[in-house]
Amino acid sequence: MEEGCASLIKNALDSDIGDIIRLAEYKELIDTLRKSRATESVAIASLVAKIQHPDADTRLHEVQNGGKFSLRTLSGKVNKELYLRDLLKKPTDYACLSPAFKGVKAPFDENFTGSINPKESLPALLNFLKVINTTESPDLLEDMLIYMISQLKKEKEANDSLKNSVVVCSNDVSISDMLVTLDKLYNLGSGSSVIPVLVVHTLLCVVQPYLWTGVSIKPLKEHTAPDRHGEPGDIEGLFSNNSEYAIACEIKHNQIINDTFIKEFHSKVADKNIPLKYILTTAKATLTYTKDSVCIDTVNGFVSTHLYNTLFHKKDICTIFLQKLRTQIVDYRNIDITIKENANNILTSLLA
Repeated sequence: MEEGCASLIKNALDSDIGDIIRLAEYKELIDTLRKSRATESVAIASLVAKIQHPDADTRLHEVQNGGKFSLRTLSGKVNKELYLRDLLKKPTDYACLSPAFKGVKAPFDENFTGSINPKESLPALLNFLKVINTTESPDLLEDMLIYMISQLKKEKEANDSLKNSVVVCSNDVSISDMLVTLDKLYNLGSGSSVIPVLVVHTLLCVVQPYLWTGVSIKPLKEHTAPDRHGEPGDIEGLFSNNSEYAIACEIKHNQIINDTFIKEFHSKVADKNIPLKYILTTAKATLTYTKDSVCIDTVNGFVSTHLYNTLFHKKDICTIFLQKLRTQIVDYRNIDITIKENANNILTSLLA
């Protein structure tokens, strides 16, 4: 099946849609389910399965519920092929992309329920699966696969174009203008929750040479899960002389910092003797300090304070910060291309 999967994807990349009018009836449905990477993965794997095994009903996605094979396993093989062609950010199967599909045995039919963002992507997927498993047109299945692969190819081309673009800065950016711009970035919608993490990481990298000599900021891993096992925060800085933690930042997006968040963070930093500890949020927050010296603040409060202090050393630090932030966003693998393009437009409009 793996060899056939690679062949189907190659053919889809090299082919044109056979009947554009016939496909047009389903484009809106496909575009809606593609809003979620998880539902898109189920759909592509199902098309590959139906083309290879026309008698299979992919709504029965596990052998345990009457299926001919594991659709999740096939999804992993399909995504691996797409990843190797740089058409996907990660090679993982659909169950790894959404808890709604993890460990599920129930068929993917009209009775299937799950929590997926955006919420319209799941009913679109279930309608799509009904169509492909009841159609009598093999050509329609091939046209659908060609269309979905072509959309991934367009995203890759757009992403490559963003990465290769250069912004020539002609404006000196003030802290007040920068804060307005950051608020716009935080409100780009579903799929943008990693942006506050990129903002704080970029800020630390930019100000570190001026404010914390002898400290190195750890590279940012892909932020696909809220907490990385064994590490005290979403972002950390290390002392260069002994590699012990110097800074730990936990980032929340649109979440009020409550006692539960504080207790969870404390449990991760309590035995590590970290001098600077922060819980930051894009929601409203008042600058406060806990008894164990954890600083609670907004992301913007944290950013503006440290950039203001760095003005003593570098008068154009705000411009430098936003330039680097733009690069971080467009280079980051785990952000949807639409979010990247919107973020790039927002930042470029201020810088250029």
